[in-house]
Amino acid sequence: MASKTQEVYFEAYQAYTVKDDNEMVLNIANLLRNIDQLPFTDRKVDYFGENVTMNLIHDVRFDRKRYTKLNASETLTYFHMTKSRDEGIATTKSDEEALNFLDLDEDEYLAEDIGCFFDSDLCMLFIQRNFHSLSVRGLTAYLSDIDKRIQEIKEDFDETNFNKLDIEFRPVVDKKQMSKILKNDKFSKVTLGFASDKRVNMPKGLSKILGIFGDGFDDLDAPNIKIELTAKKDQSGLNHSQTKDLITEAQKNLNLFTTLVVNGKNGENPIEKYDLINGKLRTSHKFSSVQNNNGKARKMHLDPASVEDIMKLLYLGIGDKPTLPFRDKIIENLN
Repeated sequence: MASKTQEVYFEAYQAYTVKDDNEMVLNIANLLRNIDQLPFTDRKVDYFGENVTMNLIHDVRFDRKRYTKLNASETLTYFHMTKSRDEGIATTKSDEEALNFLDLDEDEYLAEDIGCFFDSDLCMLFIQRNFHSLSVRGLTAYLSDIDKRIQEIKEDFDETNFNKLDIEFRPVVDKKQMSKILKNDKFSKVTLGFASDKRVNMPKGLSKILGIFGDGFDDLDAPNIKIELTAKKDQSGLNHSQTKDLITEAQKNLNLFTTLVVNGKNGENPIEKYDLINGKLRTSHKFSSVQNNNGKARKMHLDPASVEDIMKLLYLGIGDKPTLPFRDKIIENLN
């Protein structure tokens, strides 16, 4: 009886903020501890009409003798988040036309979750991504809103002089692919796609390069936007330096895009298509399905505790069969 497997991807994002017009990495370890002190009911934040909650936070325990590159004074924090919705949903079978509608009680919701590690040494988010779960953009909105809630309960809170937490998670880029892309001497096409909840606060550098397109996104009431930049008929390719600038700025903000594809070539080589969204530094693990009594494999919701164990194995490489820690790959691509 063969069991099916489910491949789950994990990605790395470094936390940044801007203070006094200076950009710097941001350590959110204290913020996570403060969220942990909040009553569970106070951790809910509305994001595009759906409840988002950080429902589990704790330090990751591991043998520091087996992984020694995390400074003793720094921590690795695990947190688990759910996005809940109460819209109607139906189930069906592959050989049937009929739909079976799930009847949710008044206090029941459909939960889509993500598991995360935060590395206070690298200011790094290591995140388990699901297609329908909370986006990285949604996570930044949650942390910003919850930080204000925490500040508001302090006796010395000053609404007039309060500055909302400015936080951005930037994906760690696979330098090998980026280096290969930028070595192209001709670019024929760039395709950029955006989703409705990812068009907020377009970074100045990227907005400047996109010109009128970058300035106008916030005013467009469209769920999805796609831009295709191609050369004119009498040109051999796009402007080389401007396209390289666009690629460089875009790779700093990959979480804004649903599509980011570059067509380029080097010398007399054929044109290659580069998918930068899937060029982010990431790793994956295959989880086995659980079999039922009839020997058929069925999809199961991933157990958060099992996911955390796998994340620790991948990130630190300290399983029964030691592997190259993903954390070491991150450090290599940051330098």
